[in-house]
Amino acid sequence: MSFFSKLNQLGRTVVSAAKQVAARVIDFMANDAEKLIGKVKQVWSKVKPFVERMQAPLRTMAAATDSVPILGKIIRVVAIGVETLLALENSPVLKGVEKAILYAARKAKEIETSIKNGELSVLITPQEYEEALGNRRQFRAMEREADTFDQDVRYKFDIASAINDLGIAEYEVEKAILGEPEDFQHYLRLRAAQKLLRILRTKLVVAGTIDGLLEEDWFLVRVASDLVKANPELQSDTALRFDEILRSRTGKNLQSFIFEELIAAWKYEAKTLATSVQDETRLIASKTVARNRLRLALKDQGELSSEEAKELALLEAEVPKLDETLKELNTRKNDVCRYADASEGYLQMLEKTEAELEAEDRSYVFEEGEQVGRIIMEAAQNGTPFAKLSHEDQSLVSDFANVFYKDAEQRMATVLEITA
Repeated sequence: MSFFSKLNQLGRTVVSAAKQVAARVIDFMANDAEKLIGKVKQVWSKVKPFVERMQAPLRTMAAATDSVPILGKIIRVVAIGVETLLALENSPVLKGVEKAILYAARKAKEIETSIKNGELSVLITPQEYEEALGNRRQFRAMEREADTFDQDVRYKFDIASAINDLGIAEYEVEKAILGEPEDFQHYLRLRAAQKLLRILRTKLVVAGTIDGLLEEDWFLVRVASDLVKANPELQSDTALRFDEILRSRTGKNLQSFIFEELIAAWKYEAKTLATSVQDETRLIASKTVARNRLRLALKDQGELSSEEAKELALLEAEVPKLDETLKELNTRKNDVCRYADASEGYLQMLEKTEAELEAEDRSYVFEEGEQVGRIIMEAAQNGTPFAKLSHEDQSLVSDFANVFYKDAEQRMATVLEITA
């Protein structure tokens, strides 16, 4: 079972048949996205500029914060209190992670100093990354024993672990963005982790101190760190807590926070394909005018110069090929747009109640959602182009997609921050 199949099972309980169908369709699209719109590398090359922009240092916000003491409350808890913590507890568990806690203390000081200097730098070096990975293994291995600590000690332990995770998550997201995702599942996890880290980075610079992060923020750090792992695991209690925090902070549930990235990427793919269609159309028009001019000259004059004859021969061969390319681009653009708009519908079926969608005059999605989902999944699995579907199936998918066209456009603009 894929990570995203588990994700849909771990989220809030799906009650209605319509929501069950929506979850299956969204899961299928995440797992089989390359069958629907092509290789992730092609999509990545187009959305990467927007993703990289999210990684830019928040210098303006950070510079506007007030000066803060180098050592805030959390720094004192983790950095100054480490020796006392270890000595008082005299615990083999804590002794086992002493090195990891001291590393987290050093990184906490660096983050706090970075904020005071008007920027936010939490990136770690490759050497520190390897050290942090070892620390994470130690922290995770000892968490069960840490449950026996009193509340104050457990708090110190969790904060040290989270600070260690923050460096790992930032490093892995940065590395992934400089490279490219392996597949769409990797892409979705990368973007989810990146969005979580951005929320946290913004809180840090607004607060002007590492103390600006609450206990649930450190929980999100851990989630982000786990999401960018090669084989992430999201336990049911973690998923439910994650879902609750997302709903309160973003108004989105667990599925929409992660899966909306797929819709945004597809819509932007359709947008770039539309631009390619326009460019190809202009090129064909130009070539056709030149060809027709030479055809007319040949008809009127009876012959052409050798140079003109060579040009006409090239154009006679080139224009039909360009026409075929244009047809393929148009087909691809329309298919991608339909899949993206239909996906928006299924995502809203997970986000909203049936009453909410009915109030928006969208009860259609409950009446036809299962049938449309079946058509999409079968077409993708069998490699059937949209044009080869029956007229009835084409109408069903198109009608479903058209209901959510504008919403999908808005989601793309919001997720990728496109303003023009």
